[in-house]
Amino acid sequence: MKIVLNKNLRISLILILTIIIGITSFSLYNEMKKLEFKEEQVSLYSYRTNSDINYEVFLKSNILFDKESLEEGEIYFTEFVDYIKADFHYGFYGETSADITGDYKVIAVMEGYAREGEGEKVIWQKNFPILPKKSFEVTDKEMAIKEGISFQLDEYNEFADLVAEATKARTSTRLILYIHINLIADTNYGAVEEKISPAIVIPLGQDQFAIEKQLVGEKEESLEETKQVEIPTDSKKIFLYGTPIGIFLIALIYLIFFTANKPPKSKLEKTVSKIFKSHGSRLVALDEEKAEAYNNYYRVRTIEDLVKIADEIEKPILYQYKSNPQNITQFYIVDEASIYVLDLKYLVEESKETEATVEEIKNN
Repeated sequence: MKIVLNKNLRISLILILTIIIGITSFSLYNEMKKLEFKEEQVSLYSYRTNSDINYEVFLKSNILFDKESLEEGEIYFTEFVDYIKADFHYGFYGETSADITGDYKVIAVMEGYAREGEGEKVIWQKNFPILPKKSFEVTDKEMAIKEGISFQLDEYNEFADLVAEATKARTSTRLILYIHINLIADTNYGAVEEKISPAIVIPLGQDQFAIEKQLVGEKEESLEETKQVEIPTDSKKIFLYGTPIGIFLIALIYLIFFTANKPPKSKLEKTVSKIFKSHGSRLVALDEEKAEAYNNYYRVRTIEDLVKIADEIEKPILYQYKSNPQNITQFYIVDEASIYVLDLKYLVEESKETEATVEEIKNN
């Protein structure tokens, strides 16, 4: 059974839902059609490098240590150090084969420095070539450098003493042992350039010292290019648009197929409604009609005539109460043995006959 709605209300709801569905569907279409891009770094050639310096401190004959050398990461007594052996390792590992060229050299740098606030200021510097420049050239996806050197620490401590004696000023002094590496790997996607100088730092002029490594470790990098990548359609926005469309579409289908327009009011209903609207304050509802006989029965043609009579004889206009106003067909006035009746059924039938006659005349 269909739900009956006021015709204008039903049509308005259908129209409004249709418009809303159209607007949200258009917005959803635009959202799905819209292309957005973002910049993204795309790897073309990946590679990694690995650098390290392994060292071993060899000892003079002493009263403290029975072994020949000490390993990395310890505290060393300057007086016991005979020489230091350092092994330099560097490796380049590419994703694919490349033309790898470059050079490297090992130098020792002595520095005299002073503390300045939280930093340091180098006062003097002296370079000592250890290993002359060597070149390399290979076509492969990887390349390795391995070099080992040994040096006497006493020689550098003695030079630091000479500088202090010559300058009449003693500064903090250190020895930095570098391997300077320059590498170019020519790939199908461009050139990789590497300039790196791993080092070990040794304090000089001290009774005991520790050795520090710098710029050692593994590093992964890549040649990249920037590409415009399409951003996928936002599923949340599609859900936000699609859900209301689905709800409104269901509501529209329900209105079209499961509701019906309320039938138009009959002429009798319209007449009753008009009477109540115009003269409702003068009407009196009875639960049931009086079962009495009247000597005089008068039929009245209009409600206005009935109102005039009520005013004249000062009597109320009566009607039998019905839960459905459509079933109210008579209004009347009782005056002792007389009754004045407005019979709506009679009036409606008479009106229909009049309309039919007029229509027949027009057709002829």
